[in-house]
Amino acid sequence: VEGSGEANYDVVVSGAGPVGLLLGCYLAHQGLRVALVDPHLTTGVVSKAVGTMPRSFEVMDRVMDAGSLYASGRRLRSARFGSEGSWIGVVNISPAESRFQPTLVGQNIVEEHLARRYAELGGVIFRAARVKSIVEDELGVTVGVERFVYVRPPAVAPPLPEALTRVASTALKAKYAVGCDGKNSKVRECLGLGYEGHEYPQMFFLADVELEEGEIEAEGWDVAGGNGVLQADGSFFLFMHIQSNIFRTYYCATDMKTEDCTEEFLRALWEKHVPGGFPTKIKRFDRPQVFSVSCRIVTSYSSVVGRVFLAGDAAHCHSPAGGQGMNTGLQDAANLGWKLARAIRSGDASVAGSLLTYEKERRPIAEWVLANSDTNFSRMTKALPPILAFLRNCVVRILLYFTPDGSLPPPSHKGKMFGTGISYSGVGTCVDHGTSPPKDTLVAGDRLPDHNYRVHDSTQSADLHSLLGPLSTEYTLVVVGDPAVGVQATTAMSGIPNLAKRVYIICPEKGTPPIPPNKGDGIEVVQLTPEQSQYSKSLMDQLGLKLKGTAILLVRPDTHLAMVHRGPFEATALASNIKAAALM
Repeated sequence: VEGSGEANYDVVVSGAGPVGLLLGCYLAHQGLRVALVDPHLTTGVVSKAVGTMPRSFEVMDRVMDAGSLYASGRRLRSARFGSEGSWIGVVNISPAESRFQPTLVGQNIVEEHLARRYAELGGVIFRAARVKSIVEDELGVTVGVERFVYVRPPAVAPPLPEALTRVASTALKAKYAVGCDGKNSKVRECLGLGYEGHEYPQMFFLADVELEEGEIEAEGWDVAGGNGVLQADGSFFLFMHIQSNIFRTYYCATDMKTEDCTEEFLRALWEKHVPGGFPTKIKRFDRPQVFSVSCRIVTSYSSVVGRVFLAGDAAHCHSPAGGQGMNTGLQDAANLGWKLARAIRSGDASVAGSLLTYEKERRPIAEWVLANSDTNFSRMTKALPPILAFLRNCVVRILLYFTPDGSLPPPSHKGKMFGTGISYSGVGTCVDHGTSPPKDTLVAGDRLPDHNYRVHDSTQSADLHSLLGPLSTEYTLVVVGDPAVGVQATTAMSGIPNLAKRVYIICPEKGTPPIPPNKGDGIEVVQLTPEQSQYSKSLMDQLGLKLKGTAILLVRPDTHLAMVHRGPFEATALASNIKAAALM
């Protein structure tokens, strides 16, 4: 009820899809009062996405056990392509340099795991409700909320229980508000922000199909996790093998009528166009949905006053080509979440200013995703004369035949598609100091590689992100190279706020003598030695360090590098640089 203690929060989030839920988890994990407002009656009602990328698992793992979610899906190890009645070829997908790999797991399953974790953290969700207004000032926001139920037509909303009809509308007070409410965002509308771009003429028909036991193997549909069939008229089919015997199927075409999108309609198209036909022994045909797609980006990620932000499809939307939609939104939430938590917990105006870096870092990523997906989608849906479609298929067949295993996605796109190569370098939010970084090496703004290490005098090893601990609002110092330099850096960081009281020193070789424990300021020094890694290069090599070289890394809560210092340093200057980088 408006005016009660229950109506006051640190952050109000509009939308309880995967983006809103992850943002809620990040904030609740840091002890903040969070309320999510969502018009759906349950979790996972509208579920379009199917591919979850390695970096998305990593950012979720900061606040939950992403391993259980990862285990529930299927690794995307290969993809098969077909056209005009025949299969063209299969391509194996190169592995990511991460403990997580690209995985086919339905968005509804992602939401279930996030919702469970959000509840464990004490988060609140107001369902069957939507934001209707936002008023902000320099101290906070007032979010108007009204009772509203959304169900996808032609379904009709069921009668609400009496407990949900007592209050038709109310107002929630908060320090900040975030719109994670999709491409038709009410929060964006309240802010009066433009949503620039274009609509596509194509429509998508989506359905989850569960096959009878043994049908997948019997019909040869265990060849690849992803299957795509392109037609000369610009239509296409996608079949993504997700959990157990379930495929998430898509059909994309122009001039498709919603009322025609039935199981019978789709089965007839499969029989006519899919090479060999799609298996007919279907146990369950579920979640039929029809939706349109757009390519748009908001004119600003935040309000003028700076108390309201947008994330996910509320800030940008694009075609499903490339499987980046949900993943880009999840990484928006991870970037914004720790910055909001830090601003609220500190109460320091200079720290709150770091919220300005959210759009600086995330807009260029969204612009790349939109441009890349728009190009791919336009190519996939371009109608071709039969002879040109035949020639295209011949070229693709030849390219797939001569493409070495593990060479796709191409290196120029792989890191960004998987999320592990996303970098915030070059936008002025992260800084390099000391010796200039060699070409093609790690720089400030890059993601910290998740190598495997063993703590000195321990028989157990773990990945570096796990060793850094769960999400916090503190920065962590990691020294790579000479242990003596690591001890000097530990002394230099004494008394700097916003730093974890633990420094990690990564020794380049096994057998390095133990480092004396640090006695000053309660700072713990943790010595790490490398174990067998899934990476092609060591962290020393990735930093471009020679045998005796040293680099000091300031790691942000989202495991991106806020600062990289290579080479010798003067203690006072290093301390000043660390302090400045931790305030950006």
